[in-house]
Amino acid sequence: MSYKHKKGVQAKLLAHHWLLEKGYQVLQEDTGQYPVDLVGIHLESGRIRCFEVKTMAMRSNGTMIHRILTEKQKELEIRMQKYIEIIYVDLENSGLTYIAKKKYKIGGVA
Repeated sequence: MSYKHKKGVQAKLLAHHWLLEKGYQVLQEDTGQYPVDLVGIHLESGRIRCFEVKTMAMRSNGTMIHRILTEKQKELEIRMQKYIEIIYVDLENSGLTYIAKKKYKIGGVA
């Protein structure tokens, strides 16, 4: 297993744990073939959320590198009428940042 792959696994485990603490049952992708990393089902409300987990990376000037969804993920959002939310995990500080920014509306209209 490469160093990059190990970091990704660590990030997913931290995000999984965070969602459990928030009251979600978590379904985890384990083959690398699914369009999302985690699916959370809130045990009290029944709310279903889809998550993409990314390891936080910084530019040399200290700003965070933001990742974008793939075209396949954007198409899935349209079909599901749900956003795929991105969770950034800072492995150096064992921190987690939930990013809720949306740059487009579901349906592809900016």
